[in-house]
Amino acid sequence: MAVEIVVGEKFYPLFSCRKRYLVMMGGRGSSKTETAARIMFYRALRRRHRYLVMRKVRRTLSDSVVEVFRRFFLEQSIPFEYHIAEQVMAFKAPAGWSEILFRGIDEPSKIKSIKGITSAWLEETTEFSKDEFETIDLSVRESDADYLQIILTFNPVESEAPWLKERFFGASPDPDALTHRSTILDNPNREVVRRYLPILDKLKHQSPEMYQIARLGEWARPEGGIFDWPVEELPADLKFDSIFYGVDFGFSIDPAAVVKVYRRADFYWVEELVYESGLTNADLAKRLKELGVGPRERVYCDAAEPKSIAELNRLGIRALPAAKGQDSVRAGINFMRSVKIRIVQGSQNLYNEMRSYSWRRDRSGQYTAEPIDYKNHLIDATRYAITGDAEVLNAGVSRVMIIGG
Repeated sequence: MAVEIVVGEKFYPLFSCRKRYLVMMGGRGSSKTETAARIMFYRALRRRHRYLVMRKVRRTLSDSVVEVFRRFFLEQSIPFEYHIAEQVMAFKAPAGWSEILFRGIDEPSKIKSIKGITSAWLEETTEFSKDEFETIDLSVRESDADYLQIILTFNPVESEAPWLKERFFGASPDPDALTHRSTILDNPNREVVRRYLPILDKLKHQSPEMYQIARLGEWARPEGGIFDWPVEELPADLKFDSIFYGVDFGFSIDPAAVVKVYRRADFYWVEELVYESGLTNADLAKRLKELGVGPRERVYCDAAEPKSIAELNRLGIRALPAAKGQDSVRAGINFMRSVKIRIVQGSQNLYNEMRSYSWRRDRSGQYTAEPIDYKNHLIDATRYAITGDAEVLNAGVSRVMIIGG
């Protein structure tokens, strides 16, 4: 089996690391996630493995890590099977078939029953609390492997996980850990660097803290936050006034983002449904239908994408352009700050975006009334949905009858 494992030069030493913790901190687009997947495959060349891969919420793995493995295996013609129901991927390497188990800390019973894990990977480690990390650490102990390792990959947002910084980067860092920092310049995919680097460089003046985190891969605390939405379970017995959707289009660099919004008076519950790169409009329409979006459900989209909106309509999705125009972003933010919004439990990517969504600064360092245009895909989808619904309410029943033909 001839396999080409391409990674940035700075990542080479990580393949031979045998310490208990391999701590991969980095900025956006640094390829740390792709590298972690390749490290796990590389180790399976010599012996069979049973890996545990985790995020805070298990279903977010399907749009991120599962896709990274799947794409790598397809590119390299590596035989693999993915069993969605069991959340298991098996792949064939020279040493035989190895397994990858995908789990979330939101499924504690499925973690306790796992045996024979040879290594684990915690993607977006800042999502985990100190207690959750220690529980996982204790569970990855019994194995016939010559060493067991936990790989940690994350963007260094200090406010999200101060315990992580203290344990591995503090005054007395864990001696059984190798820490590694990467930036987008370490990504071997030069096309990604070419397209994404200017976006990150814009942050230098707009949000110095986010520039430090996303561009330089260094610890910082985002400031100037716009929203502070609590996370709640969706009320089981509440009768909602309306249910509708929001879509922010994306493909290569930016993910497509879809939210489902439940409204009762001026209370809104927002649930993340899709957060995935590489989806064509046909893929997106299919995904929406699989999620139960019927032909008469209102789906509010970015009005700057009329071609995509028209295509979704031809594919049976009632896609509507959200309010667009001069000052529409600021007006939409102001409206969302005037109502009561809750994030539905399990919407981890939406929560992460909300925590980092902040006001842009000018050259003198003063906050402006405009948000930074970065990591805001689910936030934008939420704005399209909520402001689109509000426009329908303000227009009255006759407008509702007109929409949808």
